[in-house]
Amino acid sequence: MNSTEQNFAETTLRLIAKNGWESLSLEAIAKASKSSVANVKKHFGDKSKIIPFLVTYVTRATIKSVGKVDVSQTPRDRLFEIMMARCDVLQQNRIAFQAIVKALKNDSRTAASLLLAQREAMQSMLHHVGLADHGLRQHITVVGLMGVYAATVWAWHRDETIDMSRTMAALGRALSAANRLADIVFRRVQTDK
Repeated sequence: MNSTEQNFAETTLRLIAKNGWESLSLEAIAKASKSSVANVKKHFGDKSKIIPFLVTYVTRATIKSVGKVDVSQTPRDRLFEIMMARCDVLQQNRIAFQAIVKALKNDSRTAASLLLAQREAMQSMLHHVGLADHGLRQHITVVGLMGVYAATVWAWHRDETIDMSRTMAALGRALSAANRLADIVFRRVQTDK
């Protein structure tokens, strides 16, 4: 992410934290980031593109935070580490991301753009921790990780603890449930071949 994009991301998150998602506009981002509306529109196009942009921002910050992954760890441990790192990134801008989560209830266009962006984010995270696959298996894994992430973010959204212990517990439970389901599904996929 270049410095202009970093500035747009940070400015956007500050504005959402201060005024909520509904009040956010490209003009407000331009003014607060001391940029032209044309430049902001070049990056976003319209407001619906802000969500995928922020998801990419969070993904890149997460991967940077995790750094080089120890592939000798179990897949579950690698996923736990990167998912908690993602929650740590969300926590840095908690008010803004909570405002976005709240807005999803009433904005199907934003929710749809978030789902598509999260799919790419989960693929990037799986790749980073050395768990990328291909074909049907990859698709199932990405969808499963999206479910794990949704359960984790829901817990994070309600977690008022400083150490995010409730979020960690929810992530652990979600990963365990996903692992049990994956065992059943992948065993079935191999049997059907």
